[in-house]
Amino acid sequence: MIRQALVAPYHPSSNGQAERMVQNVKNAIRKMTEGTAEGNLQLALSRYLLAQHITPHCTTGRSPAEILMGRKLNTVYDRMQPDFRKEMMAKQKDEYPIPGKDRVFQDGDAVFARSFTPGSKWLPAQVVSTTGPVSYRVQTPDGQTLRRHSDQIRARVEEPTESLGTLGDPEIPPTTPEVANCSEPQQQDNGDSQIVEIKKPPERSRRAPKYLEDFVP
Repeated sequence: MIRQALVAPYHPSSNGQAERMVQNVKNAIRKMTEGTAEGNLQLALSRYLLAQHITPHCTTGRSPAEILMGRKLNTVYDRMQPDFRKEMMAKQKDEYPIPGKDRVFQDGDAVFARSFTPGSKWLPAQVVSTTGPVSYRVQTPDGQTLRRHSDQIRARVEEPTESLGTLGDPEIPPTTPEVANCSEPQQQDNGDSQIVEIKKPPERSRRAPKYLEDFVP
């Protein structure tokens, strides 16, 4: 955030940082334009400002351009680093990950292949061979051979050959009915049997309250 601060007039030391910046710019332009035409003044100023904007500050530890735009400016010195390309590839991979996983099919797998002819968009097919890391050659039931990318192929589950309608009812083995024994069950008198006494809950005694004893209807 840029905040304007007013100082006393004709007192340059009140704004020492701004005065030091002006002095540095003048000295840099004077050195870069020595022995050159006056037309290179704009080029010298642009080069100095670029160097000043990409130089990390001792207080913040970051350059003014990085603070302003949230990233480092790509300069010639950055391109000289041998790992610059790897860093950019790793950064892009982290920011833009590849969604999903690669589909892998084997020879003989039952699949659906994308059809670009009028009619059904997906045709039942079978993987014949692998033509690349993510490309396959499939064959449709009518004998047509197609080459499709893994994104244009979907896995297919084959239906069972015998449908449920042709299955017969399961055979239930005949069972012989058992004759119920109508005789009364014999009670076995065990000497170790104990008589369990069932206790009844105590009866509640009901009586009128004392303040109603003198009540005469």
